[in-house]
Amino acid sequence: MKAREYIYKKGNEGEDILTDVYWSEIPSKCSSPIAIIYHAGGFVKWSKAVVPKSEISALAKIGFVVIVPNYRLCPQISVHNGPITDSRDCLVWAANELPGLLQDESVEVDPTRIVTMGHSAGGTLALLMGSAPEVPVTAVLDFYGLKYFSDPTWRLPIPEFRKSSSWPQEYIDKVYEGHQVSASPR
Repeated sequence: MKAREYIYKKGNEGEDILTDVYWSEIPSKCSSPIAIIYHAGGFVKWSKAVVPKSEISALAKIGFVVIVPNYRLCPQISVHNGPITDSRDCLVWAANELPGLLQDESVEVDPTRIVTMGHSAGGTLALLMGSAPEVPVTAVLDFYGLKYFSDPTWRLPIPEFRKSSSWPQEYIDKVYEGHQVSASPR
């Protein structure tokens, strides 16, 4: 399996937002579909490095070009402006830019056949990309992503947090003052 890292966008602080792209070393006789795998981490941690290599390899082996992007993490940016927007931008980049970039690698990509997938927060992003109007998605594979956001549960305090000791407000404020990041250690 071959791999290459690309910058698919710049963040609003000028930072590079990266994605890994994988494909089979065996040349395909036809154009390859695209699979985008969004990583887990509750929108606040981890990176493209946590996506199991066995999943990537299995998809590349059956002919997919596999994209595994980072996205900006919360809480320094909202879920909408960070993970959701970055995931949509990666989807658009995959359809519009990647086919030309991979021509240098002698890989033909079919941007009309894109599937999105992910685990947990990544599954949520995969589902949301399935409704992105800019690029039609052929299929979505969601492993236990968040759903039913209209349920009141999403607006209620988490009982376990009530039991924990209170953090000083100055400490809480420091969390939001940090720079935006698109990857964190596992």
